[in-house]
Amino acid sequence: VATPCNGHGVCEAQTGTCTCDQSSAGHWAGPGCNECAAGWYGPACDGECPRCQDGACRDGVAGDGTCDCAAFVYGPLCSQLCPGGKADPCSGHGTCDDGSDGSGACTCASGFLGPACGG
Repeated sequence: VATPCNGHGVCEAQTGTCTCDQSSAGHWAGPGCNECAAGWYGPACDGECPRCQDGACRDGVAGDGTCDCAAFVYGPLCSQLCPGGKADPCSGHGTCDDGSDGSGACTCASGFLGPACGG
């Protein structure tokens, strides 16, 4: 026997549609209440995503709540720019260790030195 709304909501008898739970027990969504609501993650949809400044949270049932940063941005909340910023990361002479686990450090091409590979 199937569980209405996957046990994460209430089935409206008249329409057959689910009203999904939005509580500390989980924030559910989708026609069958089997997906996490936007901004929530984990198998129980009970983890709230952080506010990723320049990136997106890995949400959903399989998500882990970490931020996926845009290019040339780093830090747990994607809030720090690589040296030189997005317009000219590492002065165009290196690569930045970007991403949520990144350090923001530039690895400079041969012949270039300094924190932003400018010298």
